[in-house]
Amino acid sequence: VIQNDHSLLKWVSTHRLPGIAKLGLSSVYFFLNSGPSVLLAVDVTDHETNIMAETKIKEVMKPKRVGQVDVYTYGEADRYFGVADGTLPGFTYFGVLPDHLPRVVVFDDSDHWVEDAQYLTVEKLPEHLPRVARMWRMSSTPRGYALWIAKKFVTLYLNADRAAGAMLGYPGRVFVVLLLAVLVWAQAHLVVWLARTAFNLFYNIVEGDEPASAKDQESKKDK
Repeated sequence: VIQNDHSLLKWVSTHRLPGIAKLGLSSVYFFLNSGPSVLLAVDVTDHETNIMAETKIKEVMKPKRVGQVDVYTYGEADRYFGVADGTLPGFTYFGVLPDHLPRVVVFDDSDHWVEDAQYLTVEKLPEHLPRVARMWRMSSTPRGYALWIAKKFVTLYLNADRAAGAMLGYPGRVFVVLLLAVLVWAQAHLVVWLARTAFNLFYNIVEGDEPASAKDQESKKDK
């Protein structure tokens, strides 16, 4: 490996974060910019849950035991795994709340991520990770915010549909659909009303300036 510079650089690039990285506030940025990764935000005082999280990560990464050491191997499509204190500042930006730990956030890069409290969990990490390829990517772009709103709406519908179906059966599910349709209709009308109000206000301001300027010109002529 040492005799081939390209092979050496490739090996270093895939082993700069070997195993399960323990992340602090200063190392999270480096971790997120190192490539596709999986970040587990945990409660550092909940030792039992953290042992479970480590077990689930190892089920995914499948390290080989060599003596007393776990050896991790990486392919080109593999992700780095890291664990951090979920109460660190900034995690709420990615949808991680300190009162709802542990949580999983999967990063394609530092600007695009996937998180879901129901369909991407630590408890079912080996089962849920393959879903990530089909899940919506969040980001700080306008498209990302639009997807976030759409995701919240879909989550609201699914939770309401599940609860109504359990309590009232099919009629309850129909009621949920009708209720959400009314809410969407009301929100659409509210947006239209706000847009028309803003336009009329702007129009009145512009039209109000024109007569005033005309009067000023007439007064100047009289003088």
